[in-house]
Amino acid sequence: RLVKFPGRQGWNMTRAVSCSLIGEPLPVASEWILNAIVGKKVVTSGVGWSDRLVILTRERLHMAMPGEDSVLDSIDLVSVLNASSASEIEELRDESSPETLMASKKHIRLIDPSERNTFVVTTDSYSPNHGRTYIFRTESAESSNLWSSTVRAMSEEAKRRRKREELVALNGSGCLAHLRVNVLQWYEDVNVQSLLAVLIFLSFAADLYESEALPNPGTSLHRLFTISNFFFMSIFSLELAVNMFSRSANWFHSFFKETWNLFDLIVVILTWMSAAVSSVPGLKILRLFRVFRVARLFRQLQSLNRIMTALAASIVPVASSFFILILITAVYSILGTQLFRFRSPEFFGNFSASFFSMFQVVSGDSWASQIARSMMYSSTGEFSRSIAFFFVSYVLLAGMVIMNIVIAVLLDEFVNAVEAEKNMSAAKGKLRRHLQTQAARFTGVLDPLLESLTFFMDMEHLDSKVRRLYCELDVDNSGGVSFEEFRKRIVQLQDSFPIHLTKDDFELLAQGGRFLNEEGEFDHESFRLMIHEELRRYARRQLTNSFAETASPELKSIMLFLKLLEMKLDDLHGSSSSSSVHPSHAGLDVQGQGIVLDMNRKLIAVSETLDHISRSLEAGFTRLQLSIQDFKPPAAPAPPSRSPVHLSFSRSPAPAPAPDLATVTPAPAPAPAPAP
Repeated sequence: RLVKFPGRQGWNMTRAVSCSLIGEPLPVASEWILNAIVGKKVVTSGVGWSDRLVILTRERLHMAMPGEDSVLDSIDLVSVLNASSASEIEELRDESSPETLMASKKHIRLIDPSERNTFVVTTDSYSPNHGRTYIFRTESAESSNLWSSTVRAMSEEAKRRRKREELVALNGSGCLAHLRVNVLQWYEDVNVQSLLAVLIFLSFAADLYESEALPNPGTSLHRLFTISNFFFMSIFSLELAVNMFSRSANWFHSFFKETWNLFDLIVVILTWMSAAVSSVPGLKILRLFRVFRVARLFRQLQSLNRIMTALAASIVPVASSFFILILITAVYSILGTQLFRFRSPEFFGNFSASFFSMFQVVSGDSWASQIARSMMYSSTGEFSRSIAFFFVSYVLLAGMVIMNIVIAVLLDEFVNAVEAEKNMSAAKGKLRRHLQTQAARFTGVLDPLLESLTFFMDMEHLDSKVRRLYCELDVDNSGGVSFEEFRKRIVQLQDSFPIHLTKDDFELLAQGGRFLNEEGEFDHESFRLMIHEELRRYARRQLTNSFAETASPELKSIMLFLKLLEMKLDDLHGSSSSSSVHPSHAGLDVQGQGIVLDMNRKLIAVSETLDHISRSLEAGFTRLQLSIQDFKPPAAPAPPSRSPVHLSFSRSPAPAPAPDLATVTPAPAPAPAPAP
């Protein structure tokens, strides 16, 4: 079915999509292109792999549980933005940030060797999968390369078929619509367009040689040029007819909305008119229009088309500057006509002569020797300073100021237009590399939603946001959120990116039913606990991703210290929790109570340290960067004056060994010592 999605840059985009087919039967085996039981990456508190039966057909990539015949998840191949293997992703990561990743590439492989045999499928954000990234692990690197290349090829083929279906839908129905689409696809083929560009260049070369040779009528060379001109006219007329037929739907609307098509039509008509009236002396000038066929090369060649686009974009600003120049020239022309029409009627006899004379002055075409000096000296040889001031002021104002402004505006607009097109092309390539390198990040299914929840001031503010979110998910006000409610409502939320949620994801969020009630639903309290747990995991994933992607060794050190503090905090929290399972601390001996108290003190100290680091991390890193940029090694201090050192050897008691906190019974806290 055809569904309209909002375009990325303000234009509406009609794209054919289908349902996700979750729960539908798997396709028959005759439609399978590739199938295998692979591992699907699952990110929760850690990274895990769940076995899935993955089936590739001409239209979709299906996922199912091994041994079952119903679709668990499905990807429309039209919505696949990219499919890459792990080796391709590593190459792009090295190209995108070599200073960071060249040194860490080996470490990544050593840390997680299971990632070598993976391939990644990235979907479009406007598809039913809502931009989700799928990571699969195969049994070998060759298998992952095979899967990624096959998925890419089938995706391109599916997009071509979908484009053809859209063209057929726009051109109507029946055999004529299919014929239009076939002709249009043949006409827009790269090889056909390259052949047309060669023919245009040969036609222009023939016109150049004819203008150089100037053969007399009746000669063999003249007949050869006549035949070649008729050949090129026939070829370009046939090309125009093919183009018009392929875009003839809706009364040639798609043909006439392109400027280049109108230009082709005018040139072909004028070329045939020049051939028909070549014997009429006054209309032979129409033959000159055939040389404009070379301008079609601007459409065929991307570099020339970029220049023409930039020039077209600079017309309005340059026209404004030209208007100022013409206005100043007209003012000086009127003054020159009134002042010098009797002194020099040849140059200033009327406004037209004065305007052309001033244009000659501003262009620098020997104006001083031909115009100015012939007027500045009278018949008696007297020099006129007023005439000299008139010309010098005009040259300074128009020739040196306004003309340079015109050139500056032209260059500025031209450079901006060229840079904008280059940036657009670079952005497309950067987006492609970004989509591939994003596959190496640790992401969770609720990350877009969790990102919107991270902007809170305190725990009370966070709980209020979670409460509002729960009310939006619980549409029937039953006090519970089921899988279907969660899946349907999470897509419709306006304050977060649409999320593609499957049954597997729901079970992972519920931690195997830990947060679900008897009806298999989230109540408010369990939903709040689940969101808190996912936020903690989201923070860990963000810290891990930032640590792997940053190029700053200072940031890496800070992040590593945060990770170690987090690990220590988790260990202390786990030890404290395990100690708190006892009915009471009263049953513990003195040593056990001391251990618990010591753990609590350490837990409080670590919490305070984390809080202090979170408050001062941003300011501290800014000062660190500034200090690194402005760092100058201090001058070496002057060596101290040498003085004789008297060594005395005396027998001193050996230092006491460090006490073991795990075995030493804590003594009562001594009285505080007086302040020094």
